[in-house]
Amino acid sequence: MNELSVIFDKLGINTFEVLKRPAPSGIFKIPAWFGGRALYRCRPVLPCYKANRLHYKAQLILAARHINDAMAKYVAEKIVKHIIKSGINVGQAKVLVKGATFKEDVSDIRNSKVAEIVKALQDFSVRVDVEDPYAASEELKKEYNIELKEKISGDYDAVVIAVPHKDYLVLDDDYFCSITRPTALIADLKGIYRNKILNRKYYSL
Repeated sequence: MNELSVIFDKLGINTFEVLKRPAPSGIFKIPAWFGGRALYRCRPVLPCYKANRLHYKAQLILAARHINDAMAKYVAEKIVKHIIKSGINVGQAKVLVKGATFKEDVSDIRNSKVAEIVKALQDFSVRVDVEDPYAASEELKKEYNIELKEKISGDYDAVVIAVPHKDYLVLDDDYFCSITRPTALIADLKGIYRNKILNRKYYSL
């Protein structure tokens, strides 16, 4: 917040006036001032952009952005290490990624970080299937060269729950057992299945 205060001061904006503004849908998010109006973003992209235009190096915000950008590779490496420890050839491994939109229960794929997870896994020669009840396959194909899988198989070596859609909240341990090998890893990035996965290796950020 101190760093944002410096940026706001350079813009002639009072920090407390910014904090008093209600966020859309009643959810508080740090607003990025751009072009005379406040744009709400979950990630620190616009604040960095505006800071650069003001010739101010936003060190903390930029560091946070670098950490966020590195998470896709971190998750992919975690999964690949598990696959190797399970004695499975990485080149023959299959991973299912559940969720591809920017956030839960919406169809918007802009700024989705899921594509980076898919790419990071593919860089290890892992076969990746992606499914999402809200995303449009043609849009994903055009934007990220990702095609949605209509019918998922039952032999995945890992499942990544990347977006916590409400449709996924009803899934249980039996479901994940039915679509994975016994040695599979369930990578629950948002932690929606904590203490619910009993018969597969479980991982959450």
